[in-house]
Amino acid sequence: MTLPALVLAVTLVASSVDTLQNGIASLILARSEQQGVSLVAARWVTILLMVPVVVIALQGLSVLRLFLIADLLCAAIVVPVLLGLWQRMTPIAAIGGGIAGLLGAILPGWLSQGSFISGVVAASFPGSIPTLGPFVGALIASTLISVLLASMIKNSEYLAFMMQSTQDKPRYV
Repeated sequence: MTLPALVLAVTLVASSVDTLQNGIASLILARSEQQGVSLVAARWVTILLMVPVVVIALQGLSVLRLFLIADLLCAAIVVPVLLGLWQRMTPIAAIGGGIAGLLGAILPGWLSQGSFISGVVAASFPGSIPTLGPFVGALIASTLISVLLASMIKNSEYLAFMMQSTQDKPRYV
């Protein structure tokens, strides 16, 4: 029973990654068709996307550790992505929130152990031991920074618009 489940799990994961890589190559080809990028170039992009995957696979890391790291990366960007549905959200705020989420994931280990590198190591789940700190830090930091940046950017755009519109109107005395 274990072997069929393992084969099914590996097939699902390999299928997902392969679809993602082909999707990225397809997107690059479709976006740059105007610049004359050929199908051969898109295939080379697919091959180049495999290099980091092979390098990581050759390290023999724990599958649980890799899934924990992938989940942490998702936790760091899920709030800015979902806030994209909010009218006030901007691309800059989403990117800033994602970066803040990554730093927020490192912050608990950094504060508890005293160095940035220790924070990075703690956020990479050594020994495949899941801890709540990096996940909470990622969610809180990405949420706060996304909302803060979206509010600041929209408010400054609104003020600039209002200043411009009042300057354009003729004054009647």
